[in-house]
Amino acid sequence: NSYSTGLLLIAGLNPLDTRLQTVYSEVVREFRPIHEVPDDLIARRGAIPSSHPILADLVRCLNKAKRKHWSVKKVQAALDKVRQNAEHVSTEFQVQPSTTFDSSDLASLATKLLGDETSEDSLSDDLDSAH
Repeated sequence: NSYSTGLLLIAGLNPLDTRLQTVYSEVVREFRPIHEVPDDLIARRGAIPSSHPILADLVRCLNKAKRKHWSVKKVQAALDKVRQNAEHVSTEFQVQPSTTFDSSDLASLATKLLGDETSEDSLSDDLDSAH
């Protein structure tokens, strides 16, 4: 739950796995209908600003996992730690976020993510110990 635009990452997909092809139409039928969006989601309560370091940590973690070919178990352990940290951080943002958006938030995050690759190795010891 991040603002201003939200964030969805799908990781660890196996390009050789064809199970999705067999159930694709069923999945689309199930999830396509528009459901009423909960008020908390519309209000963006608990949404983390896109410039918050926890989002950069998440992407760096996934990037490091990919580069170092972590096992599924190792990735899950690292993501569990990031998820716990994000849940803790989101409690700071339980009030409705500002409706103004500073595009430098996303630019700042992109700069951090595209910056020096050595910064990927600076993830916390907690993430490294997850493997």
